[in-house]
Amino acid sequence: MSNGTITFSADIIRESMSIPVIRRAIESIDPGPSGNIHVDMGAVSESQLSGIGNAVRPVMFEMRFDNYDASKVRVNFEGISSEFISGALESTNPAVAVRLYDAYGNILPINTPREYPLYPGVNVIRFISSLVVTGDKVCAGSLKASASYTLSYA
Repeated sequence: MSNGTITFSADIIRESMSIPVIRRAIESIDPGPSGNIHVDMGAVSESQLSGIGNAVRPVMFEMRFDNYDASKVRVNFEGISSEFISGALESTNPAVAVRLYDAYGNILPINTPREYPLYPGVNVIRFISSLVVTGDKVCAGSLKASASYTLSYA
C-alpha cells in the first residue's frame, strides 16, 4: 500500500480574461516514499466561474507504476467533500470546489475508491481536475484544496 497527498492551487482574478495556458506540463509521480503531487491550475477570471455546477480549467495529472507484481491497483482520493457539489473536493474558496475525473471524463467522487488494471512494465493512470462553481458569488484570491490518496495493490 502507498499513500501521499495531492494539492491543487489556482488564482482567481478579477480581470475579465484568464491568463492563457499555452502549454501545461502533466504533473506526474511515481508512488514512493513522499508520493506528493502538486497540481497548479493557473489563473482564472471570476467571470468564467459562473453558474453553479459549471466546471472550468481542466488540468491533467498522472500516476506512474513500474514493475509491480500486482494485477490491479485501487486508488482512493480522500478529502472533505463539497457541501454543494456531491463528490467534489472542498477548497479554501467557499464558492469553488475541485472535481476529479478519469482520463475519459467520468467523474471520480472524493472518498470513493476505483480499481485500475496493471500490466507488466510501466503503467500510467491519468486523471483530470477542474474547478467547479459551488456558489453564486465567486471571490478573487488564491484557492487551495488537498486530498490524501491511498493506493492498494492486489
